[in-house]
Order: sequence, then C-alpha cells, then structure tokens
Amino acid sequence: MMADLLKNTVISLRQSLVYTLSLGDKELFHSNILGWLLENHNDKGIQPIVKLFINDELEIERVEREKNHFDLCVTCHKKNNEADKHFVIIENKFKSLPDKKQLERYEVVCQGKKNKKDNYTFILFAPQDSLRLFEKNRPVNWQTVAYEDLCKALSETQFSLTSDEQKFRNEFLSSYKKLLESLLKIISLVVTSASEENSPYLVDKEVLNTLKEIRLHDVYQKLYASTVQKTLNINAGKDWKSDIYFMNGSVLKWTYIPDNSNVVYGVEIQREKFCIFAETKDRTVLKQSEKKLSEYFESILNEIFEEGRINHKKDGRLNVYNKGIYKYQYAKIPADTTIKDLRKKIKIAMKKIEESHEMKTGLL
Repeated sequence: MMADLLKNTVISLRQSLVYTLSLGDKELFHSNILGWLLENHNDKGIQPIVKLFINDELEIERVEREKNHFDLCVTCHKKNNEADKHFVIIENKFKSLPDKKQLERYEVVCQGKKNKKDNYTFILFAPQDSLRLFEKNRPVNWQTVAYEDLCKALSETQFSLTSDEQKFRNEFLSSYKKLLESLLKIISLVVTSASEENSPYLVDKEVLNTLKEIRLHDVYQKLYASTVQKTLNINAGKDWKSDIYFMNGSVLKWTYIPDNSNVVYGVEIQREKFCIFAETKDRTVLKQSEKKLSEYFESILNEIFEEGRINHKKDGRLNVYNKGIYKYQYAKIPADTTIKDLRKKIKIAMKKIEESHEMKTGLL
C-alpha cells in the first residue's frame, strides 16, 4: 500500500542529518550542493559529476548562484583558448515542475547579454519523471540531466584530496545519495499510482499528510495531476482546448471553442469538484442569464451524478470566479472514482456540450 511505503521511507529520512539540512529550501539546497561539487571540479574524484554538466572541451572558471535568477551559472572557457568563453546555465526543478515560458525567458536574457564570441548551454536538471512529463514542451535549446543520473554519478564519486575533510566530504556525499534515492522513490510511487487508470483519482489524504511532513506535498500534487492528465488521455476534437494549471491545488480543464462565440463552455476538474462552466469577456452576458445557465449546467451534471452530489447554493445562484466572467456548477466526485471512471464522466460531459452547441439548446 502506498501510504505504508511512504511512511517507511519518511521514517528513514527523519534519521538523516542531510535530510534535516535540506528542509529550509529543497531546491536551493540541491542547487548549492551541485554548485559546491562543480566548484571542486579540479578534484579527479568529482569528474563523474562534472561530466554530466560540463563537456570535456571546457574548463570551469567560476560557479555563480542566482545570477540573473539562474539557479546556477557556470562560466567556462575552451581548454585550448581562455578567451573563448562558454556559459552553462543550469535550471534546477526538484520541488516544482518545469515551466516552458520561464526557460524561454532565460534564453532571451542570455541573448541580450551575449557577446558575439560567447556560447551558451542550457540544462534543465530535474527528476526523470518530471522530465518525461515535460518532454513535449521542452524548448529545443534545453538539454536535460536527471537527478537519477546524479545518483548514478555519486556512486562513482569520491573526493581524492588528502586532508582531514576527505572522510567527512565522502560520508556527506554518501548520505546525500541516500537522501536523493529516498526522495526519488517517493516521486516514482506518485507517478506510478497516477499512471494506472484503475487507481483512485482523488488524492489519498493520509498520503498527502505524510508528504506534508516532509514538505513534498506541493510538487506531489502537481506531478500527480500532470500524470493523471496524461493517463486520462482524452483525445478531444479540434474544437477543444485542454489545460492544466496550479492554483490552490491542481486544475484540469477542457474548453469547447468551436467558433468566435462570445461565451465558451467546458469541463473543469478542481480536486474533488467536477465542474461545468461558462466563460466570457463580457460579464453582463452571464449575469443576465443566471437561471438559464443553471438549468443547463444541472442538465449535464444530472446525466453523470446522483442528485445528492450536485452542489446547490442557498441563494440558488451559480458559483462565480474572476469577477463574474466565469460561472460554474459542480458535483462532488465520489471517493471511489478511478481515473478510468473519471475519463468516462468527462467524455459524457464533453459530448453533452457538443450536442448542445449543435442543437443550440441551453446555450446563451
């Protein structure tokens, strides 16, 4: 059982000093360790790690943290030409998911600072499961290095310096490797669960509480929702637009946009809420048609859920978001709903919306 496996892993983590040190800011902690290792690039025992990020033609000059908001900026030069500068930009995404716009923005920043002779390498550093989910959106100029690659390199890494610190440094690296293995195991459990269509859709509260204890619940929810979206594999038609975004939890959204209509309709999954919505730039349209919209939303939800699961506000009005340009009605998703069940419910709702549009029934 996933909850039991997580508990055992957490018990092991709590006994680790390195884990305790990481709690302040997980991403910054990992960036600092990687930066420290790259700063020690002259130690032959560190080369397995250096080679993951720096190619053999380059020599490291300096490593800077948070320069121009880059997690790590490694200034290098060609080994046969010190004047031939090369910059390696490393974006670390351990606690959050990669953001295509952010990565593209970093490229623009670098292009603005670039001298004609300067070259850049962009590296996205994240767990393998995050990289797999992001692959389709990965900007072409960004290479990837997985944390799993770092774990493998750590197995081959030993500081070779002869000093009193040698033993401490190597013991630290061994403890850090064990920490990464435990954290990556947790991430793998999350993705495996969300990849199986017969798994429960709703996040197990016991699992979530356990992850809150080790401050991994935020990335867990994002990874889980992103993987669920992939597992749902809803092949909507050309008139549908699918989205995922993260705001007070994870939201999956499918919007029907068949033409230049002033109002669009769709399905949105907000954790345990299954929503049918209408959205427009003109809030007066939705305000004037509250009753008609309410009847339309309920006609769809009644096809999918039992009456007791549909939310009814005491004043009979619809739920409102974004200053009235977005209105919705929702039903509570049963706790035993699997990802496969959820797919069926979403498809029914999408079909009803398409049919309504074709027949011009219930629409504004």
